[in-house]
Amino acid sequence: MENLKSFNEFINEGYVYVSQNEIPKGIRDWVKEFSGSPVKDYKVDQSGDKVSIHMPWHERCVETYQFFNLIPNGDAVPVGNSVTRKGYEGDSYQDFLEGQDKEGEVEVPMGKVLVVYCTYPRGVKIFTSKGAKLFLADTSKADDLTDEELIILQTTKGLKSFARPKFPSEFYDKLISKGLLAKNRSITNDGRNLLSNPDVKEKVQMAIKRYNESGKGHISSMYFG
Repeated sequence: MENLKSFNEFINEGYVYVSQNEIPKGIRDWVKEFSGSPVKDYKVDQSGDKVSIHMPWHERCVETYQFFNLIPNGDAVPVGNSVTRKGYEGDSYQDFLEGQDKEGEVEVPMGKVLVVYCTYPRGVKIFTSKGAKLFLADTSKADDLTDEELIILQTTKGLKSFARPKFPSEFYDKLISKGLLAKNRSITNDGRNLLSNPDVKEKVQMAIKRYNESGKGHISSMYFG
């Protein structure tokens, strides 16, 4: 990312999937120290809700929390001490930033982000402060997608390949040309972000309904909420 202004110009609610090259180098370097190799994609939570620090869901999982200051050149630097929570131990909550609650829930101060690296499954989440919107997912690409293309996109995200309905290659080619699917027909970050938009979710539900009523096949909408 070239500068902090570009990092803050993007706006969206909830989770946004972001490629590593859009994440400040300081955060990427910190993650690499734990993971041993770069993490391809990051999840950014821009809801501004309190972050709950708790025991990881699985005993193999180790979660490390670290606050970062966003600095004017577009980078980010660690601030305060990190906290590690292990799935197989019940140690008490620790303080990781002066003035923050030690008992599980914290708020992210303005100008900072909270980064969480998880070992199992391997991944990174970034939590922003309330009102700090960093990324805007482009949902305009959904406007001219056919019902089949919307269904392909949603089923690619929600189902294993063997369980997905089959459609002619022309539909996949269009999604690939728009950057919503990769060449191997896996879903891209742009595709995931598009499906996270409430308006697009409604479009998908309507597409499924029309497809089922057309007699071409049947897809249960319960899997794609």
